[in-house]
Amino acid sequence: MSNIQCPRTLKIAFKELRETLIWLKIIARANLIKSAALPAPLMQETDELIAILYASVKTAGKRKA
Repeated sequence: MSNIQCPRTLKIAFKELRETLIWLKIIARANLIKSAALPAPLMQETDELIAILYASVKTAGKRKA
């Protein structure tokens, strides 16, 4: 991946993770999964990945400037 593509790719992945978190919350609130405990760890993992990608996007933006 080129240096130009990296920040764009990270931003896309970041947006996709945010959307995933929204859908996980919708699924949990609508009780679409029989096990109430299942969405919680998935949401936590998604939050952690969002934080990692946010930091990566920020770092990539600093390197670009």
